[in-house]
Amino acid sequence: EEIMRILIGEVSHINDLVNGRGQTPLLSAIEAGSTSTATFCIAQDPISLTCRDRNGSSVFHYAAEFCNDIVMIRAISLLKRLNSG
Repeated sequence: EEIMRILIGEVSHINDLVNGRGQTPLLSAIEAGSTSTATFCIAQDPISLTCRDRNGSSVFHYAAEFCNDIVMIRAISLLKRLNSG
C-alpha cells in the first residue's frame, strides 16, 4: 500500500501504470491477494473499476477468479454510489 501511495504521487492516474499483461495496479493487487492495496486503489481512483487487462478481464473477473469477496463488495458498492449520484 505504501508503494501505491508513492506511485500515486508520481503519476496523474494509477491506471496509466500497466505491466506486460496489461494489468493495472488494482488488478495486480487482486491477483496477489493484497486486499488492502486493492481497496486502496479503488478508493483513490474509482475509474480503476473500468479497466481491463489484455485479455479483457475486469476487476470483477479478477475478484471472482481469486475469490476476493471484499474487493467485489467494495467495487459493487462504489458503482452503485457513482450511478446514483
